Amino acid sequence: MTATTERISKGCKFDRVLEGTREAFLRDGFKPASVAPILRRAGVSKATLYSDVPDKRLLFFEVMQRECDRLTGAARDRP
Repeated sequence: MTATTERISKGCKFDRVLEGTREAFLRDGFKPASVAPILRRAGVSKATLYSDVPDKRLLFFEVMQRECDRLTGAARDRP
């Protein structure tokens, strides 16, 4: 699969996976971020994570998109 055709499968534990991923990226940075804390936080197996998320870059982009959306919403809500 190429980077343009890869997709994230958003299963029932996806939000927990994203939160664990966000914490790992913020704490460690993109390159050194480890899968272990993400798995612990989400309560999923490595096989489940990799079946839902075929590429670390896609997971990073999803986390960043949600952060940008959150910040944009917060900026709009300010008086």
